[in-house]
Amino acid sequence: MNDTTESKDGVKAIYGAISAIMAELPAIGKGQKNKEQGYSFRGIDDLYNAIEPLLARHKVFTVPEAMDMQREERTTPRGTVMMSVLLRMKYHFISGVDGSEVVAITIGEGKDSADKATNKAMAAAHKYAVLQTFFVPTKESADDDPDRTTPEDVLPRGYQERQQPRQQAASQKGEYPAASGQKSPQAAAQPQQQAAQQNDRIENPGSCVIHFGKNKGTALQDLEENSLRWYAFTWNPDEGRRPATDEDYNLLDCARAYAEELGLDANPF
Repeated sequence: MNDTTESKDGVKAIYGAISAIMAELPAIGKGQKNKEQGYSFRGIDDLYNAIEPLLARHKVFTVPEAMDMQREERTTPRGTVMMSVLLRMKYHFISGVDGSEVVAITIGEGKDSADKATNKAMAAAHKYAVLQTFFVPTKESADDDPDRTTPEDVLPRGYQERQQPRQQAASQKGEYPAASGQKSPQAAAQPQQQAAQQNDRIENPGSCVIHFGKNKGTALQDLEENSLRWYAFTWNPDEGRRPATDEDYNLLDCARAYAEELGLDANPF
C-alpha cells in the first residue's frame, strides 16, 4: 500500500492524510444515552478511541487554540448555581510529514456546578471539529438532522409581557388585535374556567405539572435546567406517537414561559 501521508508533486501532505483517515474510519454508533432527556449520542471517548490510532498512523495531530470565551453564572430551578461557558475554538490539524495544516473553528458550550464548565465546553468543541472535519459516519439514522423537523417560531424575549396589556384592553372592549395568527372572536372564546387556568399558567408557569413520561407528576420548577430546556425548546407535541392534546400544548406554553422567566435560551447543541 502506498504511503498517502507523504508529500508528492507539491501537494500538502495533510490533504492526503485526512482523506486516508476518512477512508479507514469506521462508523461510530450512538451508543451513549443522555440520562435526563433520554436521547442517544456518540460519546467523545468512542470517537477518540476510533480515530486516535488512525491519526497516529497517518502522522496527524491537533493543536487547540481558544479564540473567544464567555462565562456566565446561572441559577437552576432548584437554586443550584451553575457556571456556563461558551467557547469559540480553533483546531489545527497538522501533518507531521511537512507541517501543512487544515483549520476548523467550532463552538462548544459547557455547564457545571463546580470547576468543569470550561473542560466540557472544550470537549464539545473538539468533538464536533473532529466529527465534521473527518465526516464521521454513524450507524443510526440522524434524528438530530436539522431538516427532520420544522420548529415553531419563537417569540422575542419579553414579547408576551409587552402584548398582554394590549390584548387585555382589547378583550375588555370585545376587540381582538389583527396580529398574525390571531384567532377570530369565535375561535378565541373559551369558558371562564379555562381562561382562569390560562391566566394562572401565565402568572405561575413553573407550577405546571408534567403529565407524561418519566417526569410525570413533576412541576417544571423542580426540573434540572437541561430538562426544562427540552420541554421548552426541543419537544414538539405534534411529532409524538399519539395525537397532541390541549394538555400537551398547555405544558409547552408553560415550559416556554418559565424558561423565559429564567432567561434560558435554546441550547445550540
